[in-house]
Amino acid sequence: MTPPDYESDAGTYIDSRLKDARNGNSQASYEIYARVSSCERALNPGDADEYKAYASMGAGAQYSKRVENEIERCKSLINRTDVTSENWLSLAAAQGSIEARLMYARDPQAAIGTFTDALTDPNKIIEYRQNAVSYLNESIRTGNVDSIEALANIYSRGIIAERSNEKSLSYWLTLQRVNPSDYTSNSIKALSNQLQPDQIQRAEIESQEIYRSCCK
Repeated sequence: MTPPDYESDAGTYIDSRLKDARNGNSQASYEIYARVSSCERALNPGDADEYKAYASMGAGAQYSKRVENEIERCKSLINRTDVTSENWLSLAAAQGSIEARLMYARDPQAAIGTFTDALTDPNKIIEYRQNAVSYLNESIRTGNVDSIEALANIYSRGIIAERSNEKSLSYWLTLQRVNPSDYTSNSIKALSNQLQPDQIQRAEIESQEIYRSCCK
């Protein structure tokens, strides 16, 4: 995916992508999301730790200058409610962008707002969780390996979906077949130690089905 243009005026760049995004182009929608997110980080007070990290390497002045330049490029969005009121990440994910779907699952706040926002409409949380899992499974069927790992972690942590070591194992087993690594092997070993033989057997069967849907 071509990254957004971060060197030109943000409003002008976004206007060049709006028509395609409104017509269902998921990449255009994701590029707008990325550009708007960069502006939000520059225009809103952030965590001082990032500046401190750059300053510790002697690059504090360069960091500050970069933020100042970005603020200047983003001024054209201040009154652009047609842009800033849209949840571009959710739109890009719904339109089918794999990058957006991975980010959607990784960053609930970007998808549904803050915890306080979500509490005003609890159905948003339910819908978000359902969409996140569904989007990743759809991405797996296109052969996206990153989505396999994302679901393995989701079922292991039990935040977006109900925790299930058995389902988590099925995705780790699939990932091991597609992209074997020590990290994946260790994850499989750790989960297997917590499961009964029949649960491991079911996970292996499900892993075969996942593998057939994505990678065979």
